[in-house]
Amino acid sequence: MTFEINADGIVSVHAKDLETEKEQSIEVTASSGLTREEISHMMEGARDYMVERRSTEEFEAARQEAERVSAEIERLFPQVEQIVASSDFGRDAIEKARGMSPRREQP
Repeated sequence: MTFEINADGIVSVHAKDLETEKEQSIEVTASSGLTREEISHMMEGARDYMVERRSTEEFEAARQEAERVSAEIERLFPQVEQIVASSDFGRDAIEKARGMSPRREQP
């Protein structure tokens, strides 16, 4: 994100999302005589918005990845259960895994 203030008091803000390569910009012209403090406050607000938006996108991506991994574990669990069920250690491990997974029902 870049901020520029020219000699005429025109503020230009340019932002680029590094993941999507999308760019946005805005230019604020001092028609009502904004003070430097008002301009600074506006710039901070824009920066805070971009940080919040980025955090939300990162959280959503992490949630989707967690759901994908969870589904993959659920898909593989019967195969793993078949392989390790023949030993006492394997049966104990399977029971513990069932207890940790809210989606699996015990037979």
